Order: sequence, then C-alpha cells, then structure tokens
Amino acid sequence: MTHDARPARTEWTSDPVRAADEISLAVATAAAAMLCDGIREVDDHFAAQLVASEVVGTWWSPVGVQDDAAPARLRRAARALLARLGDRPDDTALAAVRALQVGGGPEWSMPASAVARRLCAAGCAEPVWWPPGPARVGHCFDLTWAMPEGRYEVLVLELLHGALPLSLAVLLDPEGAVGDVLLVVEPAELLDLPVEEGGQVEGDARWRTPAELGARLRAAIDRTDLLGVGAAPRFVPGSGYPPLRGLLRTWVALTHEHAWTPAQTRPDGSDAPLGQS
Repeated sequence: MTHDARPARTEWTSDPVRAADEISLAVATAAAAMLCDGIREVDDHFAAQLVASEVVGTWWSPVGVQDDAAPARLRRAARALLARLGDRPDDTALAAVRALQVGGGPEWSMPASAVARRLCAAGCAEPVWWPPGPARVGHCFDLTWAMPEGRYEVLVLELLHGALPLSLAVLLDPEGAVGDVLLVVEPAELLDLPVEEGGQVEGDARWRTPAELGARLRAAIDRTDLLGVGAAPRFVPGSGYPPLRGLLRTWVALTHEHAWTPAQTRPDGSDAPLGQS
C-alpha cells in the first residue's frame, strides 16, 4: 500500500514495448507462447481467466492524455495475439483463445469468439472447462482504511463460481484511481490487513448493489487508464493491477446483468455488516 512518487512525464507518455503502434510480430508470438504454456495445465474456468488476465496485463501501462488510450491499444494487441494463435490450429491454441474470451476483458470477447469458431471448424477440441459454468455476482460492499500515509477506500466485488466464492478487493488511492487489486477468498480478512500495516478500518462495511459498485469500479479503471479524464495521477498502481485488470473488467461487466435484493445475506446467513455478529 505504499506508492512511489509520480514518475517523470516521459515515463507516462512512452513505452517502447507496450505502445499500440509498436506491437510487433515478435511480441505477439512471445505472448502467444506464454499463454499456451500457462493454459496447458489448466482444468477449470477460473484458472483460465487468471492466466489470460495476466498475459493481457503485460500490455497495460498508464499513458498520458495525448497518447493512445488503453482500450485502443488493447484492441490492437487482441488482433496481433489472436492472429498468432489462429495460425496454429491445435487444441492448446483453442484453449488459449477461449481463456482470452472469458478473462481478457470485454474488448477481447468478440474477436476471440470468432477465432475460436475457426479453430473449432478446423477440428480442434474444446478445453475440458469449456463451456464455463454459471457465475453470478455475490456480495458487494466498500469500506475505508485509515493508513499512516492516508485514507483508502476499498471496493469489494464477490463472484460465485458455482459454490466457490472469490472476491476482488480494489484499493482506491486518494485521487480515485486504482491503488492495487487483491484476490481474496475470505473478505473478512480485509478487516485485519490495515492493522498489520499500522492502520485501522473506519466504521463498518457498507453494502452496495452490484450496479452501484460496478459504476464506481468502472470510473476507477477509467481514471487509472487515463482515458482523457485529467492529468496523470500522482500514485502508480500496485503490482496487482496489471495482471488482474482483465479479470476485474470481466467481473465488472457482470454487475449489471444480475438481479439483487436488499435482503441479500452474508455467506454465514446473517444480514449484519461485515465484522459484526
């Protein structure tokens, strides 16, 4: 939760590897190999999402407001990477494409689906985890951490993969950009983490509807990606954001697709705020 000083302007506005107009065949080939290596041992949908999100995250970097916005750069990355995977019609390539379809983020879904159809037509077999099982949004809440260096809001989005609940905890820096992203199994752990860092939780967790939390998360992602919403933030996102950005955006897209009722209860059956009994 510590942040480096703001980088020099040139660090925000140029990135010779990730810049959209410099995605080379060599980079796409290396990414395809990385993804195929990671996907070979995967046997469930969520693990496939994680692998794809991590690979896609190698293309993410904050940019200045005059430069290519992240979505445009990632769309070109999608075309380059999917072209390499489409050139090798085998089962591993199809699994890699399916992983990008469900874990790369919204801009990867449609082009990945088109490449997957072509690979299937060429006789490739679907991975054992395809089609993915049902997933639905679970609990949504936010809380505030008071830390020695300042106050941080933490937005927590739970997704239920069958009986498996997993949550993404998104730390917002004081300017509203993403400070870091944590993948957690038990959200109650978030109450103890600030204490370990010399801080405390302010008040109780506040329940939010999926639509409310989704809107705030989309705004934070946009702010972090610098999509024309002002100057570069003073804080650099933590190491958890790039590899989990695709997964986060995939989950956020689900927040407007599921019904929610105010009587939603915690996994332990209670309606009490997190941390109370």
